[in-house]
Amino acid sequence: MNCREWVYFDCYIDTESVSRTIVLPDCVQVHVHRGTHDGSERGFVCMECHDAIMGNYEPREGGMIFRG
Repeated sequence: MNCREWVYFDCYIDTESVSRTIVLPDCVQVHVHRGTHDGSERGFVCMECHDAIMGNYEPREGGMIFRG
């Protein structure tokens, strides 16, 4: 009921850059979770449908960065 489809990409999603480049509806919010035991993630979640697009918590050396 609270979580539907969360898609994970092996890249860093620069949420600030994406938010400046792409107009997102108010129901889409930045989600950041720095887990110590259960993984880390950064991306966008829709507060209406509870779907999300997630990437790595922070940039990785040699890793891809999505800026929108």
